[in-house]
Amino acid sequence: MDDVTVSGQTVTLTLDGILPSRDSPTYTLSYLEPNQAPLRQLDGAHNVADIFSFQFMSSTPDRKPAFSDAAVDGSLLTITFDLPLKAVAPASAFTIAGEVEITVTAAAFEGSLVTLTLSPAVTVNSSITVSYSVPDAPPRIEARNNRDADAFRSQPVTNRTSAPVPEFSRAETSADGTRLTIDFTLPLDATAEGTPAASSFSLSGTTASVSSVTVSGSSVTLGLAPLADVSQAIMISYTPPEGESEPRLRSLAHQKVVEAFSGQPVTNSTDGKPRPLSATVAADQIEITFDRHLDSQSEPAASTFALGGVAAAVSDISIEGKTLTLTVHPEITHRDSITVGYTQPAETPLKRAGSSLMVDSFVELGATNNTEDPTPTFRSASVDAAGRTLTIVMSHALLATSAGTPAASTFTLIGSTSAVVESVKINGSSIELPLSPLADLNETVSVSYQPPSDATASALQSLDGEWKTAAWSVQPVTN
Repeated sequence: MDDVTVSGQTVTLTLDGILPSRDSPTYTLSYLEPNQAPLRQLDGAHNVADIFSFQFMSSTPDRKPAFSDAAVDGSLLTITFDLPLKAVAPASAFTIAGEVEITVTAAAFEGSLVTLTLSPAVTVNSSITVSYSVPDAPPRIEARNNRDADAFRSQPVTNRTSAPVPEFSRAETSADGTRLTIDFTLPLDATAEGTPAASSFSLSGTTASVSSVTVSGSSVTLGLAPLADVSQAIMISYTPPEGESEPRLRSLAHQKVVEAFSGQPVTNSTDGKPRPLSATVAADQIEITFDRHLDSQSEPAASTFALGGVAAAVSDISIEGKTLTLTVHPEITHRDSITVGYTQPAETPLKRAGSSLMVDSFVELGATNNTEDPTPTFRSASVDAAGRTLTIVMSHALLATSAGTPAASTFTLIGSTSAVVESVKINGSSIELPLSPLADLNETVSVSYQPPSDATASALQSLDGEWKTAAWSVQPVTN
């Protein structure tokens, strides 16, 4: 006897071995009252008398332990047998099939359960089987009745592995401070349902705020406005929305919702240097807009700027706030496509306001050309009350010399009128066309213009003679 326990009317004896039931043997139990700690009634009134030759039979199963079922949860696979066990075989006796390169790294038992440790862990959609080969020598899978389990092959395993939840991995700001990227442990759902509002994120340690959210792969990119700045100790937090139907971060594979996290550190890679965002040009002015304020006293030499696409050169520089203005000569025309570049000089470089941080060199920044087109174009036309003159108003002043006064035949009147253009007179931005015969009441009139095919012939053109008016057709005339 190893141990004795008492519960109610039951005395349980723990043996150091088993009592086999094979061939139905009869066993005899004796009890002799000890001098100390005898069995007695609960109230202590009587001790249990001696027991001589109490006969009983063993109900210990004589069969081998048999496989019952198996289930896996991630890296742990449990096999249930129909009998309690006293030993388990080593990990090498077990094999896993159905998924590449899953091996058993450890085996343990408790009661009737054998627990196998797997590497790598089983994923949520895996379908696997388990097999057991009886080792040549102990230990083997052995029941408490000293019977070994037989080998089994390709037994199905119930997969109870839960879908993994994406977790925060790391976060970092971009060099220009416009973005904060959060990396997660799993790919995320990039649909509208998986993209939460910017208000779901909050920052501390910085003046920057989240202005937009973009999900791609296993990363979330947050647009920042204002920008993150150099040397800020930034922390990021995320709170999923309360409404069940509101978009929230979730895994791509199983839509497992990302849990809230708070105060996660952000690697601040922002350098704080001003960077050019855009450039525009209008005639002799090029304006370059930066993402941070510039030092108005840090005007570099004009030679540090280079223009591409035109023969113009920079003649003057001015700085105000985030805008740097270049004056160029000669003026840019509306047809020019230009770029602007900057080479950081050793002396008097462009700097950030209130800081020694310098603007890096940049090349071929495209400039939006907002220079007005000086080519005169049709705006409106009308006939005077007398029906004698048709006046056309153009967008720009016209050359009034003979070179800019085309023949009357270049104009055609269309509609119910019988009037014909007699002559042409230029007056500022207007063209006066005397009519003969006169236009009449209620006549519908439209006017067309066809420049002469001879490039040297007189034609409508800008005041400086550089830009000739293109043909137009059937423009309405107010009669």
